[in-house]
Amino acid sequence: MNDTEALERISARVAFFETSLSQLKKDLPKYIQYQADSKGVHTALPKGLRTVASSEPHSALQFFLFLYAKKQEELAKYQDHYAELAKESKEMLESWDKQLISPMKILIQDHENSLKRKRPMKQSSTILPGPALTSSITALPPAPGGDENSHATPTPQPILSGEVLNQMLPIHAKLFEKHRVESLKRLFRNVLWNEVTYHARCLEAYSHLLECLDTVEDVDEEEHITSNA
Repeated sequence: MNDTEALERISARVAFFETSLSQLKKDLPKYIQYQADSKGVHTALPKGLRTVASSEPHSALQFFLFLYAKKQEELAKYQDHYAELAKESKEMLESWDKQLISPMKILIQDHENSLKRKRPMKQSSTILPGPALTSSITALPPAPGGDENSHATPTPQPILSGEVLNQMLPIHAKLFEKHRVESLKRLFRNVLWNEVTYHARCLEAYSHLLECLDTVEDVDEEEHITSNA
């Protein structure tokens, strides 16, 4: 693979990641916010459960209803973590523009300029502004105490030569891929860990409620009628 093909390949990878990042910025916070907004599912039920429990004569069933209301409130409080996760994820996605994409675009531009310097110049009849700028510089008077060439402005030189830049292209590509993969892993690990923890708490709470419900014994119909007579 020559330098041009390698540059095109890494440019395509950066462009693809930028597109993927734009999609994640749009969809991921929306999904997390939806989870945070579903907190109302847990906050709406406890009031009704306590109303029913307050007039329930069966003590074990009454205990279950009050416990059910309490567990729902606990799960609602834990869903506040989704709001924090939404904020963290948004900040992480925004930071990738500055930490990954923008630096790579600058490096790619440097490599492109390096390749252009290696190509032979084509003769052109187009008049460029360079000569006019040069003539104005050469018309300046010599600096005091110096010869006529003492005013000459040094030509800016690239920090790295084209050859060195081209040798570094594979390194830049590997570093970009390394940080890109690590960043995506960190993002989705945070999301999944929050999901697993929340649903584990739900499983724990509902399992406890099912066990409690199983301890509620059925009431004999004749005994119930007699006790209430």
